[in-house]
Amino acid sequence: MNFESHRPQGYIRKGDRYLPPLAEDLKQVLIRAQESLVHNTLYLPGGTLEELATVLVEFAEDISNNIGIWDSLERYNVEFFGAPLPFILRTNEDMGQEEVNQYRIQHLLWVLYSELNPQLILSPTHRDL
Repeated sequence: MNFESHRPQGYIRKGDRYLPPLAEDLKQVLIRAQESLVHNTLYLPGGTLEELATVLVEFAEDISNNIGIWDSLERYNVEFFGAPLPFILRTNEDMGQEEVNQYRIQHLLWVLYSELNPQLILSPTHRDL
């Protein structure tokens, strides 16, 4: 796992050594969580689950450390489309700007599942997200 490949150039943190074990632990949580899915449309094979876990850990790192990747996406969406992210909210007032929360994770999962399974047409409010 190379967590540095998606970061802004030169961004290195002391806690980087903790990220791979966090991603592995999250992968195990995701494996167990798949058992409780209402629909099997979001079931992912092991290798894909590892990729998903890595992206989710990177997402949390970005938000928690104010790296700015997700923040730039949210700002761009407001500037270009006139609507905040995630699409399921009318405003971002329901959530703190610097926190990992269910709305951001749900939106990220909605986008990721479409990338991980291009044949999948998924509502952003899908019950299993």
